[in-house]
Amino acid sequence: MLRFTRKFTTSAAARDAFKVTLHGRIAKAPETLTSASGTSYTKYTVAINDYREDRPASFIAVTSFEERAAQFLSVLKTGTPVMVTGNATYQYPPNSEMGDGKPAYLSVTQTSIDVISNKKRDETDE
Repeated sequence: MLRFTRKFTTSAAARDAFKVTLHGRIAKAPETLTSASGTSYTKYTVAINDYREDRPASFIAVTSFEERAAQFLSVLKTGTPVMVTGNATYQYPPNSEMGDGKPAYLSVTQTSIDVISNKKRDETDE
């Protein structure tokens, strides 16, 4: 028996409206910083290849506010393959305004991160 009713809609819930998954490599080593209000956060960059020879890599700025993630990120090196899930927003460079000619860039606030291994498992392990 159903205990609740669900409204069916084709639009995404507000909390999922800007959710993205990035599959790439760490391009800039993670660094932990503190904001003016005292909040600790970790910033790093993920490089994503289009896998077509004529396309350059895209570099996405990622920010994490989770303390556990900061400890995990501190051991990751440049080039580590990762899959990052988070909420995307467009940011403008500091000291700029919309429409002043400086391009906006995609920024992601991390909700989860997984290291992806390219190595095949040894089938003889027991």
